[in-house]
Amino acid sequence: MRRLLPLLLLAALVAGCGGSSAQDKYAKKQVAACVSVQKTLAAIKKPKPVRRNVRLDRAVQAYAVKVDRALLGGVQTLRAVSAPASLKSLQRQWLVAVERALQARLELDTVTAKRIQQASRTELKRRRAAKKFEVYMSKHDRQVHFDEHGNYIPPDDDTRKGNGGGKSGWVN
Repeated sequence: MRRLLPLLLLAALVAGCGGSSAQDKYAKKQVAACVSVQKTLAAIKKPKPVRRNVRLDRAVQAYAVKVDRALLGGVQTLRAVSAPASLKSLQRQWLVAVERALQARLELDTVTAKRIQQASRTELKRRRAAKKFEVYMSKHDRQVHFDEHGNYIPPDDDTRKGNGGGKSGWVN
């Protein structure tokens, strides 16, 4: 029995430490894929900052195109890592979020400076109007709230509703 005890301990140690689950293998593959994408991005030469001119603008545009191509290839690299069955849905959700972020970046790259200025002005006007309306309503003893973008936040409980507290306005 004494001779078996070290063998049993060694077997337990090997089983506990040496073995790896499918989730561990997936995590290692996913990390390797992320490192690969990061190395690809780091290898792209950034344009040198000089005074603003047409050549720099073209260099920045070329750099952005290279980064976008690397990110698109990176999504394919991440998608190529197969997940265990227990993590398939989580991997799908994560990849959808990554693709949405990349799509937003690509859309931002293609937007003109005039469109960005217009959107900024519109949001600024919206926030100013919301602030003015909050001040106006506070003078009339009413509380209204807006988020940081100027969107109205409805109150959680409205005791003034005469339809029994339902969310809809009228009941026929």
